[in-house]
Amino acid sequence: ASVSDSSITLSGLSGRVSVDGGSVVLQPSRALSKNTTYTITVAPTLHDTSGGQWASPESWRFTTGSRPLAAPAAMRLPTPSGKTELFRYPYLQTDSARRMKILWATTTPGQGLVHYKADSEQWWQAVPATSQEYESARTQLGHDFYQHEALLEGLTPGAHYRYNVLHNGAALADGASFKTLEDGINTGVRFVVFGDSGSEHEPPRAVRDAIASRDAAGQLNYAHDFIVGVGDIAYYNGSYVEFDQRFFDQLSGKGDRGDGEHSILASRPFFPVLGNHEYAQNENALPEGFLQSFSNPVPDDMPAGGEERYYSFDSGNAHFVVLDSMKFQGRPSAALDAMLAWLDR
Repeated sequence: ASVSDSSITLSGLSGRVSVDGGSVVLQPSRALSKNTTYTITVAPTLHDTSGGQWASPESWRFTTGSRPLAAPAAMRLPTPSGKTELFRYPYLQTDSARRMKILWATTTPGQGLVHYKADSEQWWQAVPATSQEYESARTQLGHDFYQHEALLEGLTPGAHYRYNVLHNGAALADGASFKTLEDGINTGVRFVVFGDSGSEHEPPRAVRDAIASRDAAGQLNYAHDFIVGVGDIAYYNGSYVEFDQRFFDQLSGKGDRGDGEHSILASRPFFPVLGNHEYAQNENALPEGFLQSFSNPVPDDMPAGGEERYYSFDSGNAHFVVLDSMKFQGRPSAALDAMLAWLDR
């Protein structure tokens, strides 16, 4: 009655396999020549309760016509479906060289899915996403949205991957790429840091375009493994509306370009830092827009109440610590003492 992405293997042609209703859809990873016959074999891995194989492999042949079939574009962010569905373009976060979190938001509910593979691999893997609804009464955005998060694990440090984002079987982004963090004490690290980017003006866009720029060979002009935003990334009060307009729309290119070709959030992980404007300039306020927008690392020894406000991570031969500087405002507090004790540890 149904089939899932993980229940079939496919030989003869490599590509991304997805399911659309009762159809299994193959998106080849390379161009198909004209007037050429191809053979595809689908080998089900379904078994009965006794362990016996439930279905036999099936093969079929097809011949292309007088024109070659082009391979998928290197990147489509967003696809035509994504232009109407994607509320927040994909963005990356991580806490390890062997994991990557891919997050995005849609305007309608549904099952999110990420297909990914290393550049050196032939087959795509599928990871379902968890989802959370944000109602307009809470965000003041004028409409609800649904935030999705897929966790990719078992990755190779310092490796390049490609990924696709799907929503209810429809591709929202195709052929995006990322690089995992470096690992090991003998490996250097390169990163970009900027702050006070959270406006709707031109300077943050110029910084974004410079970071995203590539040379004639397609290599980043400013090679980096990750980006750190050191506070005030959503002026003036860190609200949901300001995060959407002054962080996500700005740094993904959605706001001014309409596409993610110049996104600096979709290809390298972003590590955000709280500034006073994320707190609405009040150390006693709740930085809800910040905390709900990101999926920051949560160390095992994190004090209660400090989750995702401050954290640490490793990359290459360096250890990085992010602190919540607003805990230094006003009078000394138990929260400040807890953060400093964590920093000592």
